[in-house]
Amino acid sequence: MNNLAEISSLTPSEKQVLIDLAKGESVQAVANRTGKSIKTISTQKRMAYKKIGVNNDILFIYLLFGI
Repeated sequence: MNNLAEISSLTPSEKQVLIDLAKGESVQAVANRTGKSIKTISTQKRMAYKKIGVNNDILFIYLLFGI
């Protein structure tokens, strides 16, 4: 599976969460800024990771940097 090709399957909220996390924001910071619960942001992160084929933050960073 081509992880980056799966980005088109992400919802706008999932994409934004990944962008915010890639910028170094924490789940809690994203939740506070957007007015959403930590659980909502965590769920969006988890679903996005599942769609792009990663299951943890390290693999997400590897994907971002093409490692």
